[in-house]
Amino acid sequence: MKLTQSYINNYMMIFFGGLLLVASLNFVVDPQKIFAVVDIKSFNHEKPFITDGGMRKLKSLEIERGNYDTILLGTSRTLNALYPLHSAFNSSLVYNAGFPGTNMFEIYKVFQFTKNNTEISTVMLGLDFLTFSNKRTVSGDFNDSRFANKNIFSIYIDAILSMENTRKSLITLTKQYSTDISIINGFRNKRKTDINHRKLFRDILTKNFLVNQQTYAGFSYSRDRLDLFRQLVEDCRQKNIKLSLFISPIHARQIEAMRVLNIFPEFQQWKRDLVKILAEDAVANPNKKPIFLWDFTGYNSITTEAIPPADSKKEMKWYWESSHYKKELGDVVLDIMFNYPEKMKDAPSDFGVVINSSNIESHLQRIRTEQARYKQNFPEEVEEVERLARESAHIRKAS
Repeated sequence: MKLTQSYINNYMMIFFGGLLLVASLNFVVDPQKIFAVVDIKSFNHEKPFITDGGMRKLKSLEIERGNYDTILLGTSRTLNALYPLHSAFNSSLVYNAGFPGTNMFEIYKVFQFTKNNTEISTVMLGLDFLTFSNKRTVSGDFNDSRFANKNIFSIYIDAILSMENTRKSLITLTKQYSTDISIINGFRNKRKTDINHRKLFRDILTKNFLVNQQTYAGFSYSRDRLDLFRQLVEDCRQKNIKLSLFISPIHARQIEAMRVLNIFPEFQQWKRDLVKILAEDAVANPNKKPIFLWDFTGYNSITTEAIPPADSKKEMKWYWESSHYKKELGDVVLDIMFNYPEKMKDAPSDFGVVINSSNIESHLQRIRTEQARYKQNFPEEVEEVERLARESAHIRKAS
């Protein structure tokens, strides 16, 4: 009996000692920045697992802990390009709540959570066509985040005791000199250099937009997602929250991908629908300033930036690839929007248009005219997009 009791005591000591060791490791290393207590450069400062499935959980905690007055919403285009410390925000406390692979359902949930947990006065939403497809489901760790009402204590317990988080802690310790990304107020700051843009432009189409059912390959325009946008507009009005809206400046090749997949007409209708919702809002709120909608898409001097040849490592000024633009272009977008109606110095005259019910049809017609001109001026780009679409047709049919 004594031997058995001694064995049990030793076992319990080893068990609880191991548990304490695991908990201490996960708390200190904190691979997904759940606790944000210990931050030591070259030890646990770099957090590769934040961008690998942990971003929604982290951002829900940071928004809840913070005291932000301005929130930036949208997809990975917002995440990668809108700098929350940009001078245009002046002294505002700004948080970038952009997410990769998101949709209007998620965006609206993030907005609601932020509105209910902070005293926000301004919302800036980067609008993307693909977030209005009903094929896009919730992504990443959304259901494990506070955005989905996940209990905060269960988040802490999982972060401290789970073996999966222990694995991430151990890997984090070995990745302190290899990451090329940092997170600043939710903004994902890329530091990539020496890249092949031509390959990235091809890959974003052949590995995603031309074959992925959740992006363009299976795009299905959802009126329910459009209604969520309408509700967000109404909520901002009711709470006296300033709402700034813009359509992200995707590269012209991205619009060509829409054209060859026959969803370009829906892209145009989507813009009409956004304008209609804002026109209805203006009628319902005659004594308040109208909400502007900026359109930065099309075939202008920025979005038609030349792509280096396949054997070149020349860096593009504005784009990573056709879907994602750089912080440098995000800065231009912010400058134009915040300086309006004054013209930003050296801003391209054809980049950025405030669209409304008065000019939407002429605006869309101008883009269609520019589309034909792009085919004349950049025939090799149009031909490549069309070829890639043909070569990937069998994948779309099989999906």
